[in-house]
Amino acid sequence: MSNQQNNKTEDLQLCKEFLINVSAYRVITRNDVEYNNALKNAKKLLDDMNNGNLDEKFIENEIIKGFLNKWRCRLEKAKSGEISGEIKDFLEKDEIKNYLNKLKKYSLEDLAEIPEVKEIYPKIKAVIGPTCASKFLHILLPKLFVMWDGKIRKEYKENYNKEIKDNGKGYY
Repeated sequence: MSNQQNNKTEDLQLCKEFLINVSAYRVITRNDVEYNNALKNAKKLLDDMNNGNLDEKFIENEIIKGFLNKWRCRLEKAKSGEISGEIKDFLEKDEIKNYLNKLKKYSLEDLAEIPEVKEIYPKIKAVIGPTCASKFLHILLPKLFVMWDGKIRKEYKENYNKEIKDNGKGYY
């Protein structure tokens, strides 16, 4: 067997292990009330985005304060109103609406390079930073995006993929 075949086999095994862990996480979080509320609120946020009814106060209270900061994103409380406005502006862009609506049909199990992932991550990262971006994208599209933080990224890079970077392609 060639080195390339060995690498593909190892990569597939790592992907399978990762998917098993994601499935276990999904089972564990089913009983997490805050997490389930965040998913419900994210669904409302996407519906409001598509209907042109985004509400900055809802974003501030339910998304930033109700989820992101409770999950250690550490967005400044004094700036939560300003940040919610930036998130609203971000979600109102036709390009972003198109990305999110197209990405709804995908999940991690697809294991395909999806161009919109590479496009949307750096755009929201510029608004709320890398950890918050991964958590925000996760609650919007939990079947596709995994929550990342610096510790997870570092561990993954050291042990699984030395080439990973903090960018949209890093989700692959």
